[in-house]
Amino acid sequence: MRTSWRRAATAFGTAVLMVTGVVVGSGGARADAQSGPPPMIILVMDEIVSPTVLDVVAEVVPGSEVATAFVRYGTTAAYGLTSVRKDIGPGEAPVKLTWELAGLHRSTTYHFQVVAESAAGKITGRDTTVPMPATSLTPPSNPKVPPITAPSEPVGNADGVRAVPVSTANVSFSMLNDVSCPSTTFCLAVGVAGSSGAHWRPLAERFDGRAFDVLASPSPWGAQLVGVACRTARFCLAVGSDGNDTFSERWNGTGWSVISTPSPRLDGGDLLAKVACVSTSDCFSIGVENGGTKNALPLVERWNGTTWSLVATPVVPSPVLESISCPSATSCFVVGIKDAAAGLGRPLIEHWNGRAFVLSPAPSPGGQLFSVACGGPASCVAVGNSGGGQALLLYLAGGSWHTSPPPPLLSLGATACVSPSSCFAVGGDTAHWNGRTWALGRPAAAYGVVATGAGGADLSGLSCPTSAECVGVGGLVRPATGPGRGNEHAIGDVITVGG
Repeated sequence: MRTSWRRAATAFGTAVLMVTGVVVGSGGARADAQSGPPPMIILVMDEIVSPTVLDVVAEVVPGSEVATAFVRYGTTAAYGLTSVRKDIGPGEAPVKLTWELAGLHRSTTYHFQVVAESAAGKITGRDTTVPMPATSLTPPSNPKVPPITAPSEPVGNADGVRAVPVSTANVSFSMLNDVSCPSTTFCLAVGVAGSSGAHWRPLAERFDGRAFDVLASPSPWGAQLVGVACRTARFCLAVGSDGNDTFSERWNGTGWSVISTPSPRLDGGDLLAKVACVSTSDCFSIGVENGGTKNALPLVERWNGTTWSLVATPVVPSPVLESISCPSATSCFVVGIKDAAAGLGRPLIEHWNGRAFVLSPAPSPGGQLFSVACGGPASCVAVGNSGGGQALLLYLAGGSWHTSPPPPLLSLGATACVSPSSCFAVGGDTAHWNGRTWALGRPAAAYGVVATGAGGADLSGLSCPTSAECVGVGGLVRPATGPGRGNEHAIGDVITVGG
């Protein structure tokens, strides 16, 4: 199951993303609309049935015309094979479709992509890879997914990574997208969990310094929470989507309340992806309007302590807003991707100067920025991907952004700072910034429950309550032969400098 902001980009057609897994920046959905609402791909899942059979499940909104949906697949991103085509619609209600891809080869990695098209337009989901196992699957003896626990990993040269228990009850899949920690004994993490591709709802968990436990939430079924920001243990704002429109909730220390948000949707889905707060009465949230369509636009909203309102953003080609950090009331930085419709795209940086968002020059000619964090009004870092599996690392100094030579990183998708000279970055790897250089730390994978070459961990949210300790959250793809059969389940880590 791939449901993060970046991995679930097919759900909302933006970044990475969310969301996500959501990600034009990471190969997310792309729509070519011509007239009327085109099809939308709401959710894509895969399940390994046997070493030669893969099930692909998608939720598709057909739109204004009868739509045809199918799966392209093969051993490379060129695919070469096509599944049975299925006709649905027209209509605005999502339709669940399942394709059985049989006759696959054992011990082989396959690519697949869901495509939906009609007379109103065409949308293509992100390229997804699935490693097929060598042997038959062993069904779990107990269908309940246990919390993930593990002993501390060895200390790396830059940081230590300690897995902490995460309880998500009896669900088939779960993912934590973001976390905010105003203290060492209180963190709030948000994401999505469900029992099937057609039944999921937001997931909220509280970390007390030892373990994550589920919090009840008034969020509706079909919604997901993508970003969260806490000023204290009694004030947090969480943002996401209710499936069609933007969605926001407020935590007051004992419970949640839903807050109305502007949602200017025309023919697609609106989603708020990340949120940053300077105070309990001054927050910004960024996301996407009309996600999954040709008319996708950046979306920025501001919280004044009582209500959310829309904020204008600079006009750039094919923008995707990924992350926001606000070191002061007169300084916020937003990063993402521009020219996202043209392959890899180019880094996008915007700055709030207290009056308006303005464009800031990015030093890299190409690539994508997934996360930004500031240790002060004039000291920030941003992480992303420059293509070819190479990390893109930027830092703000002297009022300008500069490129930092990256260590040989595989994946970084979230960052957090505790001071100008101390920032962390996580994804499939971990790294630490000392104000001058990045040092590679321990991988975020391998908790003793993932066999070599099967599954993997990805941290998509990070918050640092102290100068030496951060809390990261994300998802773990379990091995195809173990409990969960490849489904993704929420994980939490404590990351430290020097162990």
